[in-house]
Amino acid sequence: MLIQQVNRDDPDQVYSIFRNRTGGILTRGKASAYEISSDAGTPEFDGVSVRTPGAGSFLVAGVVERAEIEADALGLFQISGFHSALVADSVGFTAGDALKVDAAGDFDVAAVGGVDGGPTIVAIALDNAAASGTGAGLIKCMGL
Repeated sequence: MLIQQVNRDDPDQVYSIFRNRTGGILTRGKASAYEISSDAGTPEFDGVSVRTPGAGSFLVAGVVERAEIEADALGLFQISGFHSALVADSVGFTAGDALKVDAAGDFDVAAVGGVDGGPTIVAIALDNAAASGTGAGLIKCMGL
């Protein structure tokens, strides 16, 4: 885990390093979920492997910090704090919206309390993002 040194001029940010197990490239501003496999019916979890969330994933690990992370490579993910480029879904979001993560790893407006059948709220939008654009937000993932 990497924790930014206290600096009054920069917002707080916490990072962790995970391995991309999606089989493809992960891009900056998209969320990833912990990889939990169930070979022979036994759940396996190594705490390092992540993937594109998929439907109904509640274990959001972090948000890709760098431009892209190749398949099966280690990369830097932000797990808490201010992020300047959260990728919006096909609808977009506005400042003040509670955000959840959809199956593609994009940020989507969540119903109050996260009771709309999707993953729990992981971010609050700080500015507006057009459909499929990017916007700033405060994130808090399960990467801690």
